[in-house]
Amino acid sequence: MFFIDSLTGLFNKRAFDIKLKNRIESFTGSFCMMFVDLDHFKQVNDKMGHDAGDNALRESAIFLRGNIRKSDDIFRFGGDEFVVLLYDTKEKDAQLLSCKLEESFVASDIAKRYGISMSIGSGEYFGEGAEQFLKKNR
Repeated sequence: MFFIDSLTGLFNKRAFDIKLKNRIESFTGSFCMMFVDLDHFKQVNDKMGHDAGDNALRESAIFLRGNIRKSDDIFRFGGDEFVVLLYDTKEKDAQLLSCKLEESFVASDIAKRYGISMSIGSGEYFGEGAEQFLKKNR
């Protein structure tokens, strides 16, 4: 449980730091990162309560798991933010996936029930340090 977010069951920030470091150290091929933010999430907690906010986070995690390849990793980065590491993926494919996820999510029952949407930034790793890579995609 040390590397798992207890609310969503996804990897946590601690696991992200380790997996990103390991991927950078053994860098071959290509990989991308998607930084996922739930828009209007604060309003869910404010208007519907924290239990509803927790449910929205859990359901969003399930949505991401159902729409990301099993070979890729999904992390709850903190609050209403998620990060996805897409292995053996080029930037154009990550951007296409980002658009598909945003469109699918906005049409989902989750988005309608809670009044939220997803904003996703993505980028490919080109040899920069971990901090620079994270800042570039956040």
